[in-house]
Amino acid sequence: MKMKIILAVIILVILIGLGYWAYLAYPRAKAPVTVTLDPMNATYMIEGQEVILANGQEEKEMIPGSAIKTITVALEQVAKSDLNNDGFDDAALILMQNSGGSGTFFYVVVALSSENGKVVGTNGVFFGDRIAPKNISILNKEILVSYFDRAEGEPMTAQPSIEISKWFMVEGTILKEIKDK
Repeated sequence: MKMKIILAVIILVILIGLGYWAYLAYPRAKAPVTVTLDPMNATYMIEGQEVILANGQEEKEMIPGSAIKTITVALEQVAKSDLNNDGFDDAALILMQNSGGSGTFFYVVVALSSENGKVVGTNGVFFGDRIAPKNISILNKEILVSYFDRAEGEPMTAQPSIEISKWFMVEGTILKEIKDK
């Protein structure tokens, strides 16, 4: 009887050892990485200046202590797709910026997401002053921005009525306009 108990314990120890070895030896499926992409709370570069969005906007004094402010606002429409082949969705959006003058300048930017959960904002590419943005979308890893502008020779006070489309692409962390499309 005592021999049977010892034999059972030895078999149990061997089975536990084999199970532990199998656990260590064979790869297990990794838990999927969840990345939260929040382009409304990211940092972008516009005209060499850092723009740090908080809830889709930034208000910055042009000169410290000055009442004149540069206001940057992200438009609500955001296009999402993997633009840099890393397996994570990125976001393209339009920023509208006003520095207290008569101009309202529009830029396209991209928030690039990564596996470590960080968002890297690209440079902003200017595409219009006092225009009427229509749409932003992503097709085949290229960003399409459609908007209305004025006809050549029309004053800036004229209502934008000519539809224009521009294409952009990301190279590394740099956003560029595609000129030959």
